Amino acid sequence: MSQEPKVVRPLPKAVAVVKWKHFFDREIGGAAQPREHQIAALIRAGATEDALKRFWLETKHLTWPASWGVSPWETASSIGFALETEAMNSANVSAFGRECVAMFRRSLAAKDVEPRNVSATMDDRYADAIIGNRPDRFDGLEIQGVREIMDPSNPGAGCCEVDNDSPEFFSVYVHHRTGGVACVGDHGSHDLASAYANALSETHGWPIHDYVAQAESAASRPAPARLRM
Repeated sequence: MSQEPKVVRPLPKAVAVVKWKHFFDREIGGAAQPREHQIAALIRAGATEDALKRFWLETKHLTWPASWGVSPWETASSIGFALETEAMNSANVSAFGRECVAMFRRSLAAKDVEPRNVSATMDDRYADAIIGNRPDRFDGLEIQGVREIMDPSNPGAGCCEVDNDSPEFFSVYVHHRTGGVACVGDHGSHDLASAYANALSETHGWPIHDYVAQAESAASRPAPARLRM
């Protein structure tokens, strides 16, 4: 029996501006930045095609009279509208929209094959994009040592494996209440990962499971193997 497609419902303005704050133009560098820089920053904020489609469906009904009709998400809205129009096989996709979508896809593809710049000072944080305004979906944090590996079936894609014995860097994960985890930070040292996990724990009240610290103890049990793309 086939499942009915999920209906994406419009959000009230007060909810939308909190949930999608990380896509604000001012959060990705401002409207004065070149378009390719804005799009690259949008991707760093967690934008994917699916996320932008959902964003557009949840926010396209909103009006902005206080700013003469200019929304706080002009870049994200342009791409989201073009993606929705394209998905409907509509001929109404403008040349500007097609250009934005093409640039977004090129930037997204480049990010997927871009080698990770691992250094002792790496402190990449993604929690705002992953958690959004729904921290109730999560109930804990993990710190894991990680190393990059090559996936023979897909050599162009980056792949990481948990390795607490000889890690290349350290990742912080949030644990879903329904099971599974999502990476919210990659860090060049255990201290940086611990600092970020502690900050998130203080904000949301989540316990921290530090598998790196456990692995350093002779009596600890090994962390479960986990792959993440």
